[in-house]
Amino acid sequence: IDTLASYPTVTSAVLHPTETVALFTCTSSDGTAGRRLVFDYRLNRWSVDSIGDGLPVLSQAVCNGNLYLLLGDGRVVREDSTTHLDLGDWVTMRVKFAPERLAGLLGYQRVWKCAVIGDRVTDHDLTVRMYGDDRTTPDQTRSFPSATTALTATGSELVQLRLKRQLCSSIAVEVADYTPTGGTVGTGAGPTISGMAIEVGVESDQQRVPATRRV
Repeated sequence: IDTLASYPTVTSAVLHPTETVALFTCTSSDGTAGRRLVFDYRLNRWSVDSIGDGLPVLSQAVCNGNLYLLLGDGRVVREDSTTHLDLGDWVTMRVKFAPERLAGLLGYQRVWKCAVIGDRVTDHDLTVRMYGDDRTTPDQTRSFPSATTALTATGSELVQLRLKRQLCSSIAVEVADYTPTGGTVGTGAGPTISGMAIEVGVESDQQRVPATRRV
């Protein structure tokens, strides 16, 4: 609903030839930008694609088992399952975990460290952001170049971040991958994220509030 409010003109709808999704393209009122709505009818979930950094898609078609798109700049492109790049550009994967409230709704916790573990498919940089107390801007951001993330050249990788702002009532972790610094882009698959761990202790006090809101 939110996406259609900004991109109200639906230009095409097709069933993907090999995946369990229906694809709907929509453009802004002036036709200069667009998005693709993806409905997974197996999982009953919606997601939103941005094609070529927001280019409008005027039409889609399935032919001989391939998906083709007509872009607003006149190009016809074919979906290629062997690459994770978008028209040759890196596509950032961003995962934000739900806030952890180990001390309860109004409890207080101290978070010392956060670790993210996954598997390296191709070279990539990795950025970890920490959000305390439900803030929308991160309290701390750390970027790890491609050469520093891997436990081995291929396979598992692990990064760890020590928090500067430790006391909080909730903590959320965001992980994103970017074009590798000093590495090889390859297919652009980047990492797969297996999980996240935090080192935390529950405080005896409740969440702290300003003096004007306590007696």
